[in-house]
Amino acid sequence: MVALIAGLLACAPTGAPPAACAPAAGVLCVTSDLEVGALAVAEETGWRDRLSSAWPDAIPRWVGDEAVVIGRGQADALRRYTDGCFAAPVAEIPLPAGTNGHDLVAAAGRWFVSAYELDGLLVLDPTSGREVGRVDLTDWADADGRPEADQLVVDGDWVYVGVQALNRDDGWRAAGGAVVAVDAHAAAPIDAWSIGPNPKVFDHPWETGALVVLTGTYELVRDGEGVDPDGALVVLQPETGVLRTAFTEAALGFDLSDYAEVDGVGVVVGVDFALGSASRIGCIDWATETWVEGPAIASWVSDVVPAEGGVWLAARSGLVPDAPRGLVWLDPSTCAVDEDTWTDLALEPYALAARP
Repeated sequence: MVALIAGLLACAPTGAPPAACAPAAGVLCVTSDLEVGALAVAEETGWRDRLSSAWPDAIPRWVGDEAVVIGRGQADALRRYTDGCFAAPVAEIPLPAGTNGHDLVAAAGRWFVSAYELDGLLVLDPTSGREVGRVDLTDWADADGRPEADQLVVDGDWVYVGVQALNRDDGWRAAGGAVVAVDAHAAAPIDAWSIGPNPKVFDHPWETGALVVLTGTYELVRDGEGVDPDGALVVLQPETGVLRTAFTEAALGFDLSDYAEVDGVGVVVGVDFALGSASRIGCIDWATETWVEGPAIASWVSDVVPAEGGVWLAARSGLVPDAPRGLVWLDPSTCAVDEDTWTDLALEPYALAARP
């Protein structure tokens, strides 16, 4: 890890655009100022910025050795990149209008895309990119008719999806919230667990077959009003259907927003109740289920992914004046950021994907 960090510091972004091929890329980053976007990658020798343009609201994913960028907002499409070359996609696949794709995974020889504005998941042929089916999630929709399918996790032939059920006709209030198991071969739901408002699902390697689920809607203190935290970090074991609450937002003192796991330690990211976009970070040693308080960062940490025994944090300036922006590495064993690894890119980091 020391060698990697030294390389990253030596190869911080410079003024000249780099070559667009990065075959050893480990982490893919979409950077954005919400008007324009670009792609950056982390290699063993450092971060390389401005490899090509990207949609300003886009999410990167790796499918094996192929990188896929999900466009949303200004574009409902997928861009595919192979051989670690990012100058131009090898294909651009249109998605149905209004898809607002939130995630993409591969299972049973097909791609599954969570469609936040539609009634479930899109099922695509990965060779042609054509839609070959849909997974109907309307049983978990709220009164506005949308289930709001969000993050996806694959375990063998099952795809787990967090269904957020936020009622847009009532100020985006939570109207349910579930984790739904989808049979990838049948492209159909086979089980579901009511789990709490606004769920986000994550893999949980420490416990075989289990998922970590973060729940809760965001609370912001305004004009002296208090908050009523409604979320928790929950462990779901689908095989038994057992749900276990490990920590609550009320106990931790912040809204839960993101999670990554490395070598039996879970890195938990959240947003401070009072400041809105200032981030709080903590770590869970799953062997003892001990909470370790980590740093508070004035930035909004918009994403976190595992990499080389630690995690990279994407820090945006957010609403707090003079908050730092860029990418920074955190060591889960100490739950501390390495301040020497702050890397500023041409645009603020927006979303990350770690190569499997």
